[in-house]
Amino acid sequence: QRLKGDLDTIVLTALRKEGDRRYHAVSALAEDIRGHLRGDPVRARPLTFSYLTGRFVWRYRVQVLAAVLVLLSLVVGGVGTAWQSVRASREANRAAAEAARTRKMNDFLESLLTTPDPIRGLSPDATLAELTDYALSRLDEDFADNPGDRGSLRRTLAGTYLNLGVFETAREQLELAMAEHRGAYGDEHIETIRTERVLGVYHDM
Repeated sequence: QRLKGDLDTIVLTALRKEGDRRYHAVSALAEDIRGHLRGDPVRARPLTFSYLTGRFVWRYRVQVLAAVLVLLSLVVGGVGTAWQSVRASREANRAAAEAARTRKMNDFLESLLTTPDPIRGLSPDATLAELTDYALSRLDEDFADNPGDRGSLRRTLAGTYLNLGVFETAREQLELAMAEHRGAYGDEHIETIRTERVLGVYHDM
């Protein structure tokens, strides 16, 4: 599993029969190997957007994770402030629930961004589509007891599928998210309304 990806491509390029497709010099091969060890994109692979993005996220995974956690903290903090103004008597219970929710979502994000999963076949240079599929495959297990948070993450993943042009999967996930939010919160909750809006945008496309 560890030989897949850039290292495998470097070896195959060095062994190609066509001279114009091999490395033109030993120095070019050495530079690609050094780049692989640094976590940089290698010249032997097409420099597609998904490949460059995957290399960037993998090389700077700690910084990317920190940025995601800061953004998540800001969102959770904003929701907490609004809720406190109208439900002061429930603050202690709400804070404890939000803290647990944040920890679980942070753990979920960290596991996706910092550690490849060779058992399930997720390599360090996985594409955005592969990361999205992997995240989706873990939702039911990791958030089995929390349909509300599961629906919110499912809605986010559906948005990624829309951007990738995988429309049928996006529709299926939005409909599942809507069912989960209605079951967890009812029709008037903000999360249900947000999911309904995204589903409306999908149908208007």
